[in-house]
Order: sequence, then C-alpha cells, then structure tokens
Amino acid sequence: MDFPVSFNIAQLGLSECLFEEFKAAEILEQHGHRACIVGDVASVVYGSDLVIGDIFMAIADEQLQPAFQMLLGRGFLEEPQTNFRFMPVSDTPMKDSSSGWPGHRLRRQVPKHATKGILLIPATFWHLDLGENRFSTDTLLFPRSMCRFPRLEPYLNALICTIIERLPDDQLNPSLTRYIQSQYAVMLNLLPAHRRSQLPIENQFFINFFGKMLLPRSRIKFFSLWRMIRDGSLSTSDAEAQLPQKDMLIAAKKAAGHT
Repeated sequence: MDFPVSFNIAQLGLSECLFEEFKAAEILEQHGHRACIVGDVASVVYGSDLVIGDIFMAIADEQLQPAFQMLLGRGFLEEPQTNFRFMPVSDTPMKDSSSGWPGHRLRRQVPKHATKGILLIPATFWHLDLGENRFSTDTLLFPRSMCRFPRLEPYLNALICTIIERLPDDQLNPSLTRYIQSQYAVMLNLLPAHRRSQLPIENQFFINFFGKMLLPRSRIKFFSLWRMIRDGSLSTSDAEAQLPQKDMLIAAKKAAGHT
C-alpha cells in the first residue's frame, strides 16, 4: 500500500483550510505540469501527525514560471513570504534565497486574511528528479484525487542529497536546511524498516551513521565517505572503518546510557 492513510484529500483540505491550495495542485496536474506536493502535507499522507502550514510544491525547473503564470490566471495572488521560521537569521545575503523559499508563494484571493498558501519551489532545490523519464515512476497520485506526491523512497533519497549539499555550506539559508533535516527525520520514521534495504547503499550508510556525526568536521568527512560509496570507489565496510572514532565513541556512550 503506497499511502497508509485512508482519508479523502478533499476532507483534509477542508479541515486544514487548504481546499483552494489543493485545487491549485490539481490544476497543475491536469495541465501536465510535472509537480508534486512535498513538505508537511507529504508527511501527513504518509502517516505523520504534523501540523500543516503552507502547501509546498516541487516543480520541474523549466515549468516553474509557466505554472506560476497559470495560477495567477486562475485567480491566485503572489505575496511575499512572511514566515520568520524560514527567514535567514543573518543579514548576509544567501545564495539560495534571503527571503524564505526560492520560487513563488501564492494565496487565494479570499479571504484576504488567509494565513496559508501554496509555495512553488524548483525541484532541483529538493534534489527531486521530475524529468520525463522519472516523473511517472518516482511520483504517484493520491487515491481519488489529482494531487501528486513523491514516492517515499525517492523522496527520502532526495532529502538525504539535499542535506549533504546544504549542511556544509554556510552561504545557504540555514532555516531551510533545518526544515529539510526535520523532514528527513519524519520521513525516515515513516519508512518501514524492511524497506530500508531498497534504498541505495550509500543512503543506507547515511541512515545508519549520520545521526552519530556530531562535530562539523566529522560531518564533512562523513559526506566525503558517502560520495565515495555512491561513486563505487569505497566499500561500505571500508567507509565504516574510516568513520571519525571520537564521534562514534560518544554515540556508543550515549546509547549505553539509554539502555
């Protein structure tokens, strides 16, 4: 079963005051835009009890502007991002976005006091491959709806790649990086244990050891080991032997303290 929840997507939209935002996602699907819902709503349809904020949509980069223009033509309004949760804490300009998420935020015209909206974000930000060759295999429609979501394993793989890209780079908005890390933690918890073996071997390595890497320099080394496993130049057993021992010792002591 792809989705463990049995609710109707329209009922979710009504209960969360997101009916029009889900409708926008369906408009894009009906008109052939390669897009899927990610973020909080993706977590919820896979079984999380997260509180939903905006609807986040990953869109094939070359279709971002056409999708944006289509929703404007359907009565949606663009508005600035005002959620301080996603703003950089520093005044230094960020390479990705200094005003929240890259892309566009839209809201329905009425009511004007609506606090929720829909974010159109380039798929490459999420490391999701929404190209024509992978779109139909890595995404799927929620039952009895035209709302599309990433399949769980490709989404988790993409979140891991996004973390590896963003975490070492202090010129990327750290607020967005923290959100991606929280999404990874939620989605990992939702992935049944027996399906972890279906992930690429480098991402199985990531899941097993990322949480044990505590120091920034240790994470840099860990990411390098992950890349070598991915490229086939290092076995997982050799990579494990090269893990920073101080971090592994601390993790072992913490684990022993909880037994």
